[in-house]
Amino acid sequence: MSSPGARLRQSRLAAGYGTATRAAAALGMSRDTYLQHENGARDYDDHRAVAYAALYGVTPQYLRFADATESGVREVKVVGWVGAGDAAHFFETAQGPFDYVPAPAFATPQTVAAQVKGPSIGRHFDGWLVFYNEVRAPVTSDQLGQLCVVGLPDGRTLVKWLKVSRRPGLFDLQSETEATMKDQEILWAARVTGMQPR
Repeated sequence: MSSPGARLRQSRLAAGYGTATRAAAALGMSRDTYLQHENGARDYDDHRAVAYAALYGVTPQYLRFADATESGVREVKVVGWVGAGDAAHFFETAQGPFDYVPAPAFATPQTVAAQVKGPSIGRHFDGWLVFYNEVRAPVTSDQLGQLCVVGLPDGRTLVKWLKVSRRPGLFDLQSETEATMKDQEILWAARVTGMQPR
């Protein structure tokens, strides 16, 4: 079982705070105090756990007392749009404002969501949320044949079924309603762990 400090650090990273300095500033506290809580040099009380949980989208109970089976996640960050059609959608453009949605039962502290834009994985799913939690670069074999969120070199972020191309190092991206995108370079991929209506 992980320690309260380790869960605090994991929750910070999952919430998108890359440094303890950024997190401490958002919380209005000193970096040194925050780091002592995260590295286990000092325990944090219930009052601090509530503040940390509110910022990171987890429960105070998870931060302080989690067992190995409880993720403690109550909200998942929506990181932007993901294209599922012939129009390109970019994470870098017109993304936000970001918000949070209730966490599905399968969520971990690393889980994030993106909203589907387009009908290519099925017209019914346009506007739905896709959830994922493990971004891999390069693509790994267990992602092949799976529905994945993928990042392309031109900046597009799409949701497609990932297949091996006949050309080494490239991939085919399949969908329900459009022609397969053949021989694509993929910068990163994350397997979709679940979907739900927005």
